[in-house]
Parts: sequence; structure tokens; C-alpha cells
Amino acid sequence: MNQLLQAPLPSGISERLACHVLDIGRNTFRAIHARYHFCGPVSPHRRKRKDIQQPRALSVEESAQVKAVLSSTEYQDQPPASVYYRFRSRDERFDEQKEKYGHRHEEHHKSECHKQIPTSEFDYDSVKQACICPQGHELTFNGLR
Repeated sequence: MNQLLQAPLPSGISERLACHVLDIGRNTFRAIHARYHFCGPVSPHRRKRKDIQQPRALSVEESAQVKAVLSSTEYQDQPPASVYYRFRSRDERFDEQKEKYGHRHEEHHKSECHKQIPTSEFDYDSVKQACICPQGHELTFNGLR
């Protein structure tokens, strides 16, 4: 790879072929080549996100308080997301959310439930290995038990 960066490609060998032989992408090769031949000022060291305090992040005291609540006996077996939504539903700032955006999935829940027929209403024919439903249709079982 270093030989490719220091000298131009030999005649008859394309960039595509060199990248195929080295098993790297052409964009990767071009980025490395551009960094190697860059003649401008040295770029400053990039700061990592870990070192930067996010503007909306919790303070140290607030995060300690949240951890204490999540590890309490009432919430220790629940995932943090469910605890979050539970507290959010108690928050007065979100009281009008259901009126504004509607109730999610509540109208579909009741209408899509099918009435289940109890097994006591089915008749079983052991010779045919079939069940006969209350409407008279035969339901066969083809699998192994």
C-alpha cells in the first residue's frame, strides 16, 4: 500500500485493478491517497463527543437521581423506556397530548379482536383424526404429535 502512495501506478494497472488486488474500496484508496499527498496545514485534533458536555444532557446530580430511581425496588425489573413513558404520562406538560394527537391503537384494539370458540363446542372424530366445528366444517390435522 505504501508503494502505491509514494509512486504513481505502473502503466497498464488501473486504480480499479489495484484496489481489487488489495481488496480495498476505491474511495478508501482515494481518501488515503489524498491524506498522504495533502500539502496544507495539519488538521486540528478532532474532539471526541465523550469529552463534550451536551447542551440538553442531565447534570451529574440529575443523572445520579435518575439512576437511584431506576434501581429502586419499584422499577428495578422494568426497562428504562417503560419507566420513562410511565413518568411521562404523569407529567402535566403532556396532558393534552392524547387530545392533540389522538389515542394510539385504541380504536383498532377492540374492533379487531375475534370471538374465540371454546373447544367444548368442537366434536372430535378419532377415526378420521379431524375436528368438526359448530358450523359443520371438518378440520383435519396432518402433522405428527
